[in-house]
Amino acid sequence: MRESLKPRIRERVLREVMRPRSWEEWVQDILESIEAARRFTEGMSLATFEADEKTIRAVAYQIIILGEATNHILPEV
Repeated sequence: MRESLKPRIRERVLREVMRPRSWEEWVQDILESIEAARRFTEGMSLATFEADEKTIRAVAYQIIILGEATNHILPEV
């Protein structure tokens, strides 16, 4: 990548990451996290899940995302 593009790309990414998000976007994150965790564990028995560190970590990450998203939704919603 050309050096002159890096600052512009960085600025664009930061602008997107730092923009305020609506409660609907946070709810979408929650729904996507639930769906991802479901896909990761689809067809697995509890014993298989417990023996699969990668899946455990992937599901735990989705739970972290879910928890973070819920922190941004106002109680009145």
